[in-house]
Amino acid sequence: MVLWTDWGLICMTTPDQLGREYQADSDFVMSYMLEGGSISGRLVRLGATVDDIVSKHDLPLTVGLLLSEYLVSAAAMASTLKFDGILTFQTKSNGPVSMMVADVTTDGALRAMVSLDRERLATLGERPSAQALLGKGYLAITVDQGPDMDRYQGVVDIVGTHFIDTLQHYFKQSDQQDIVFKIATDYQNGTFRAGALTAQRVAFEGGVAIAEEEALENWRRSVILMGSATSEEILDPDLQPAVLLYRLFHEDGVQVVPPKPLKAQCRCSAGRVANVLASLSDEERQHCLNEDKQIVSLCEFCRSSYIFELDEQGQPQLVS
Repeated sequence: MVLWTDWGLICMTTPDQLGREYQADSDFVMSYMLEGGSISGRLVRLGATVDDIVSKHDLPLTVGLLLSEYLVSAAAMASTLKFDGILTFQTKSNGPVSMMVADVTTDGALRAMVSLDRERLATLGERPSAQALLGKGYLAITVDQGPDMDRYQGVVDIVGTHFIDTLQHYFKQSDQQDIVFKIATDYQNGTFRAGALTAQRVAFEGGVAIAEEEALENWRRSVILMGSATSEEILDPDLQPAVLLYRLFHEDGVQVVPPKPLKAQCRCSAGRVANVLASLSDEERQHCLNEDKQIVSLCEFCRSSYIFELDEQGQPQLVS
């Protein structure tokens, strides 16, 4: 996987100018790079997008916040990769949350699903950690660019108290560049929000080489500065993203790219379900009928349902 391309960098001047020129909606990813090009990162915010996805699953608060963290982590990682297709996070584990799936397309469409044993969850207490929710298992990260391209997949054990610990562990175990994440989630007034801030050392690609000691010192400094951002700042929809990045990194000559929008969008459709049903044998379709002589298909991601009936030839016809 190749990191970073087509920056179109914009040099920052003053926070006031940034507030006027680089507005962003509540759901976006903004890329930045520090002067010298050896450190770059992302600021991600999810408002209506994460709330729409999580709320459709009617989850307990702790699981909803975990899924919010999962989604924004996937969005942050997808934005650091050069690919044309779908990036997928999938956990499989022995905890009450036995599986989570989140995927992000190149154009910023997100969706997610979760398998939850509510009876087991009730035995964990009021605010169980991600470790307690997930238990032992693994995280698989897959990049699928279609049938004509090789699919990439990395797998790592679930570790730590928070999901982000597993993601950091993934990068430590892989051949990726050094990268750190700061994740924030919240639930207020019946609404979920999530945000992420990343910093990453990128490979030198030209210009004046920086001495290794200087590069390491710059990296340590950027991690400290990134860590100084509060959860409130990362999530605040009224704090423009470029202004926050300027606040954190202006002494290091931070540059930004205009924000890219993110959205909640599932890839299911009645046509896709109809094609699957049409590929079944007559006997298999008959077996799918419920007591009302209908075939009901429920999307595990967006919770949309598609209802079909069989015509006189035994072929599926969409009812609603």
